Amino acid sequence: HGSPTSTPASTSADESRGVTDDDLEALRSMLGGFRLPLRRLRAFTIGGVPRAKMRPRQNTKTGHMYVPKEERLAVKATREVLEGSWIPRDLGRLAVACVFVRPDHHRVDLDNLEKFLLDSANGILWRDDSQIVALAASIHVDRRQPRTAFAIASIP
Repeated sequence: HGSPTSTPASTSADESRGVTDDDLEALRSMLGGFRLPLRRLRAFTIGGVPRAKMRPRQNTKTGHMYVPKEERLAVKATREVLEGSWIPRDLGRLAVACVFVRPDHHRVDLDNLEKFLLDSANGILWRDDSQIVALAASIHVDRRQPRTAFAIASIP
């Protein structure tokens, strides 16, 4: 899957580091579609194939539900990348836009891609993903550079 990396954009809506121009344009377009006043835009890129949230599994002997080890390791790796990104957690209500760039057209549910990212960022980029009141996402293909690009903006 490749090693995830993250580069936050500046707090200025006019500056970006690590987010491609095309991704940033797509993210800004998505956020603009909300027709909400937005401030404190931050854009990020996580390198590697975007991960989708896996379904919990059931232990056939005990009947207890558990999260597969592969999922736990992927969440841990994503959180480690995001922990190096500074963003104030007191932003209140948030709008989030995501561009999931996959290496192929392999079938994946968009909502599971969103869920993995949003859950992984809980307590790091926001207190809880319940702060997100506007969300837009899309899937694109780039065989050479799979990644997850996303932007966060507060809603005053």
